[in-house]
Order: sequence, then C-alpha cells, then structure tokens
Amino acid sequence: MRSADSRYTEVAGTPCIVRTEHGDVQPLTPTWAAIWARLDGRSVADALNVDPATLDEVDARNLIEVLRRLKGRGVIGDADPADTFHDGHDLAATASEPVEITLRGTASRSGTAVVIDPASSQRLTVGLADGPEGTVATIRRRLRKRTVGEITCIDPSTRTEPSRPLERFAVIVRALDDRSVLLRPGAVDLLAGLAERAIAPGSPRR
Repeated sequence: MRSADSRYTEVAGTPCIVRTEHGDVQPLTPTWAAIWARLDGRSVADALNVDPATLDEVDARNLIEVLRRLKGRGVIGDADPADTFHDGHDLAATASEPVEITLRGTASRSGTAVVIDPASSQRLTVGLADGPEGTVATIRRRLRKRTVGEITCIDPSTRTEPSRPLERFAVIVRALDDRSVLLRPGAVDLLAGLAERAIAPGSPRR
C-alpha cells in the first residue's frame, strides 16, 4: 500500500511523489504513478484489477519490477492486515485555504523578489494560495502583504539555479523549515506551482 508519508503532485506535467518525512522528491512515469495511486491496502490483484494467472511472463515480470522499485524508493510498503484500505480520496485533495510556509532563503527589501536556498541561515514566511494563473505567493513587509513577482531557487550542492521545474521543486521541499506542512491538503500542489513559477537560468526577469 502507499506509504503514509507519501504525497502526490505533478510539476510541469511530471508525476512525482514527495516523501514528507525525508523531504525527497521521487519522479515517476505516468504508468508508475497510476500503479502507485491504486495501491490502497487491498491485495495487488484487487487494487490493480488484474488476475495474476492471466498475465504472461513478461507482463508479470514487469509488474513485479515496478512494485519492487516503488518499494525500494519507500513510496509503498506491505499492508498490515489490520489496516483498512484507502479509497484514494486523499489523492485529489486541494488547498481550500491559503497555506503559510517558512522557507530558508531571503527576500528583497520590498518583498517582491525571493531567493529560496536550503543552505541559507535566514528564514522567510511565505503565504501560498491558488490563483487563476497558478500559485500566488505573498510575503509581509512593513505590515503590508506584498505579492512575490520573482522567485529564484539555489541548489545548495552546486550553488546554481536549477534549470528544470522538478529540480526547483526539490530545492523548495528541501528549504522547508517544517516539512509537516506537506501533510496539509493541497500543500504539495501549491509548492509545485511555486516551482513552476520560479525563474530558470537565462529567463527574462519578471
């Protein structure tokens, strides 16, 4: 069954799982994501609606390999017979209210530009909400709430700005001061939207 600390989102069309306990991001193929989403505590045969007896040798081996790799990544585990299965309603949870997060990083004096950096000793509190064009980020400056227009991420291992949205998403998750926010409904989707809005190297500044 799906591990309790796994949360699903898509970043620029790429399915991925966030493990909230460890803060790591696991990209998946669409097929792997579909299999993961259906593993709700029932037997694999029931959850995936397959009859193992009808699978040919190649399909059976491929399915076993996918399950083995998902388990190796820690996003699924063996189900406890005492547990009840999940019906999947939590996979489509959206943020009905703004989510406030604290990140490692810095903001400009005006608060309209933010640099997210997991290696920073500074922290900033950002409000995230769903808007008509995606995630809207706000920050308080001088008692006023200001909309963040420019978001930059810094990969702490290379000290460069990641070029792909999924890499920026991983940086944002690592920069969270308290990863328990990832357990809030829709929070990972808001963070994914933040990563999609972040500036890639060479992009014109907004």
